Amino acid sequence: MKRLKLLVVIVDRQIVDKVADTVSSQGAAFSHICYGRGTANNDLLNLLGLGETEKGIVFASVSSDSLEKIYSDLDYLYDFRKPGGGISFTLPISAVGGPATLKVLNGDKE
Repeated sequence: MKRLKLLVVIVDRQIVDKVADTVSSQGAAFSHICYGRGTANNDLLNLLGLGETEKGIVFASVSSDSLEKIYSDLDYLYDFRKPGGGISFTLPISAVGGPATLKVLNGDKE
């Protein structure tokens, strides 16, 4: 069984759909977009390189094997290395609530 991670990508709302498509095209089995609005002051936002407070957040289950390609694509297509380009990180998925949930996260269609 492949090792799953929860990929979290935070970007400006204007590009969140494109970022979700990029992540899905690289094998994300499940993805979901949420919209958020930050409450931090401008000094803190500038320090973190976030700029705008209107954000889109992509949550996706991905295999550990696909992460290098996903990170490479995000950096190449959306310039994540520059301030304000976006933030991405992963969290390990160590347990899920039942076999049906595991199938969804793995992208099993049956």
